[in-house]
Amino acid sequence: DSLSETVQEQIEVLEQMLLVVLLIMLLPVRLCGVGVLETVGRIMVMRAVGKGDRRQRSLRRSTVVEAARPREDVAVSGTVAFVANGFAGLQIVDVTDPAAPAALSVIATGDYAWSVALDGDLAYVANNAEGLQIVDVADPSAPALLGSVDTTGTAYGVAVAAPLAYVADGTSGMHVIDISDSGAPALLGTVVLTDEAYDVAVLDDVAFVAEHLGGLQVIEVTDPTAPESLGAVETP
Repeated sequence: DSLSETVQEQIEVLEQMLLVVLLIMLLPVRLCGVGVLETVGRIMVMRAVGKGDRRQRSLRRSTVVEAARPREDVAVSGTVAFVANGFAGLQIVDVTDPAAPAALSVIATGDYAWSVALDGDLAYVANNAEGLQIVDVADPSAPALLGSVDTTGTAYGVAVAAPLAYVADGTSGMHVIDISDSGAPALLGTVVLTDEAYDVAVLDDVAFVAEHLGGLQVIEVTDPTAPESLGAVETP
């Protein structure tokens, strides 16, 4: 009897812990009093509030706009935000009025949209196992797929410095892609890293790749057909 009572008590404790976890997932999480991070079903629009020349900044919650799936990344051009919206694809939102953002359109990408980068009227989507997708967003209310290239790994992150795109492709490392013809992007070069490539940023002829457990990798891309690792630093 005492053993069964102990087991029952343990079950009750586990049930209470599970309830707490579910509440944390479903309720907004407050961030140090400066804003709110919504964990489920919404995209938060925040406003930076300046104060004189001291450039003090705080975040003020404006409003939210509903999204169909988990959001992974966002890029903004003018008064339009572009959201990498997981399995829902690329969602486009009008943020002309920060207090009343409005969903304009969505385009399915055929897989999981992890990341988005912009260049002019084009959006570049890192699309999981489907590689890189190029979307014409000249008309934000009617985006259209122009072209794609299937990378060899899992496309998690993308950066653009036209006419080249750089894709963090998981276990396949980082790819350099020729996007001069948006209808037919072509793989130019690849560098294999020590761990999974999750994200990438580019400055001049250097790419910076965030790895899963390998820290930051610095890649020379002067020759896009032969990117080469320059150095790395492990992050804690």
